[in-house]
Amino acid sequence: MRTILLALALLTGQAHAQASSECDPPGLFRIVTANNSPGIPKDSFARKPKVTYRAGNGQVRQEEMPDTEGGIHQLSVIHWPDLWVVNLLDKTGQHVVDDSPKSDVTIAALGVEPSDGLPPAWAALEFGCEWKFFAANKAVQAPTSKDDMVKHQITDGAWRVTLMTARDSQTPWALILAKDGIAVYAIRYLSYEHRAEVDPALFAKPEGIKFVEPLK
Repeated sequence: MRTILLALALLTGQAHAQASSECDPPGLFRIVTANNSPGIPKDSFARKPKVTYRAGNGQVRQEEMPDTEGGIHQLSVIHWPDLWVVNLLDKTGQHVVDDSPKSDVTIAALGVEPSDGLPPAWAALEFGCEWKFFAANKAVQAPTSKDDMVKHQITDGAWRVTLMTARDSQTPWALILAKDGIAVYAIRYLSYEHRAEVDPALFAKPEGIKFVEPLK
């Protein structure tokens, strides 16, 4: 499957092994994002919305849009220690059991690896805990061209990460990563919902799927 290994790394935190997740939010988050990073063609699959559900630091569900050209419609589900990554087009999937002693699932919000020079501590910026990260790092507010919007910015050397929200709101509207003043990664939050109740069905093993051994 096209992105099995990437999904395993992203959702289990292997891609950001230097960071230990402290993101354990109560209730259920439903977050819809679109990747608006520079260089991505306007009509490409990479720009299509992705839906992320999160409950605490051990339950995650990510739903991608169908990629008919790539032959995949990916769904990733974690109910720690189990991880299922499936292709809804051909009803196949892979199941992995995490052998870590405790749940430490990381859902990184930034699509840049620390190995690319990103400050290692920024791997702690996760979906569901964006405001917590910016508050803990004493983000500086800056005005925008829109009177009803505010920028919250953190700078470390050549890097700057910006969270945009409506004025007097903690709800993310956009997240922008820049290096040397040039944007290298950007996502737009199309929806950001928090619910008190968690629906267990969202994090259950997907049904009607033929599971095979994971790639080595």
